Amino acid sequence: MSGLAIFPILLFYILPIAFFIWFTISMVKLQRERNEILKEIVNEIKK
Repeated sequence: MSGLAIFPILLFYILPIAFFIWFTISMVKLQRERNEILKEIVNEIKK
């Protein structure tokens, strides 16, 4: 029975935190890629 008690804790507390961390990291990565592309565009325009 103690194994079943851990499942709701895992489902309702740990999974949303893990999802939030994953979402934040992926958004930061996308923003970095976007900034690199914009820097390249600005450098091309300045030439």
